[in-house]
Amino acid sequence: MGLDFMYGASTASSLMNPLLIPELFPEDFNQDLRLQLQRSAEWRLCLDEHYLPGSDWDQYSDTGFVYYTYTNDRDWAEIAARDPARGYFNGQAESILYRALEHMGIKEAVIHRVMWNYYNRASQGILHRDHQQPGLHSMVYNLSDTDGGTEIQNQFYQGHTGCAVIFPSEYEHRGFGPTNQPRRFVLNCIFSADFPDK
Repeated sequence: MGLDFMYGASTASSLMNPLLIPELFPEDFNQDLRLQLQRSAEWRLCLDEHYLPGSDWDQYSDTGFVYYTYTNDRDWAEIAARDPARGYFNGQAESILYRALEHMGIKEAVIHRVMWNYYNRASQGILHRDHQQPGLHSMVYNLSDTDGGTEIQNQFYQGHTGCAVIFPSEYEHRGFGPTNQPRRFVLNCIFSADFPDK
């Protein structure tokens, strides 16, 4: 029995602490996806609407770049029909999220957003929340093995290829660019799901 994905709005139970899931996909999968993102993505400078009060993004060279391929105000199938590149990246995001949630024993999920991040050596994210609504969760999946990473609630998670971290979307977090590599690619999904009691 597979995982049932839905697209839109849903309520769900919540995960309290960030969960690290190692080695979801091998390097050849991640390398191919990185190459596709470099060739096909329409990157734009990240200006997050959920910055925390007092954040001053003007003090940074850049806060990273983003490529949105799905938001829940659009139809999943229509995006794939009208924009094959976004359809391809959404399919890859769905596969990655599927494997992460399968690892956790989750049977159903609702995808609310699919976004890809690109960080260079000068990139430093600003503390923000992906969403304010309780019950929504974020998955950060690393496509690159670098010393950059994601800080969540003052805890740093280094960006290892094929590893994901899942946490409540309302948690403060930010991304960091690499210093030991020229670039870092990340998938960020917002979803809701019923988490099994542990």
